[in-house]
Amino acid sequence: MIPREPSELKSEIGRVHCENWNGSRRLLYAPCTEEFAYVQLTSLKGDDVANRVPVEHDFWRELFPHLGWIIDRIPDDGRGDWFELIRTRNWSKGQVSLVGDAASAQPPFLCQGGGCAMMSGFVLAEAIDRAGDIELGLVEWKRRQRRFTEWVQRVAYWYGQLALLPPAARIAAFRAIGRSETLTAATLLVAARRDPTAPAARRRLDDSAIPIPIFH
Repeated sequence: MIPREPSELKSEIGRVHCENWNGSRRLLYAPCTEEFAYVQLTSLKGDDVANRVPVEHDFWRELFPHLGWIIDRIPDDGRGDWFELIRTRNWSKGQVSLVGDAASAQPPFLCQGGGCAMMSGFVLAEAIDRAGDIELGLVEWKRRQRRFTEWVQRVAYWYGQLALLPPAARIAAFRAIGRSETLTAATLLVAARRDPTAPAARRRLDDSAIPIPIFH
């Protein structure tokens, strides 16, 4: 998290989510509140300079010279983590369940992991309340939520694989997604646009409703 300057609240670039690539290195800027913005730097394993903590400000500024106003505010006490994709054999046993990253951690490329965790918790509470029984509610929760969450995990994983593509191929992939509202809704915005309170969200998610990843 970095502090936001008052001037950013009025400028177009300071008010919007922006993602920037230079080769396999990526800088994400996402405003969260009027006071803070979330910044994410990603790079491949083995990219020693890019992976260094504290962040090598000069190195990243050279990669993204137009984003020095972001890079200069990244603190020295930032943290670096390897991304994980967690799949469990079961989300629950008896009357005990796993929710959020414990059951379904995903790479952060879509910025939807926290939202998925809160959505899953909400659906769990609603399912148990509707069923009037914990174990029956857990069965309904997993039926409604698990396959959807695993689809979001899959999209997040394949999005990360874009770092392995040549820049021209990656740009072509972004343009293909951007030209299709249906594809965008089924991939990048699939979790953000889901209303877990809607009746449609209580229907079973069939195989035919799950798009196939387009990146390999």
